[in-house]
Amino acid sequence: MLEKIYTKNRLSFEFLLNKFCLEENIDLTNQEIKILDLALSNLSNKEIAENLFDSELTVKKHRTNIYKKVQINGKSQVRKFLRKITLSNSAS
Repeated sequence: MLEKIYTKNRLSFEFLLNKFCLEENIDLTNQEIKILDLALSNLSNKEIAENLFDSELTVKKHRTNIYKKVQINGKSQVRKFLRKITLSNSAS
C-alpha cells in the first residue's frame, strides 16, 4: 500500500514538474527530473548515483545543469523552486 502511495506521489511530482517546465520553457531531461526527485528525498549525490546506477560525478554534473536551467544557485534554493511549482499549480 505504501509503495502505491509513494509511486503515485512520485508520478504527481513528475507531472507537476513537467507541467511547470513546459509553462516556463525549461527543458529538463528525464534523467535530470529523476535526479531532482531523488535529491528532494534528501539523498546524497552518492546515494542518487547508486539508485540510478550512475557515477557520483555524473550526478553532480546533472545537478549543476538543473540549477542552471531553473536559475537556482544550489541545494538551499531547491525548496523555493518547489514552492514555485506548487503555487503555480494551485493558481491554475
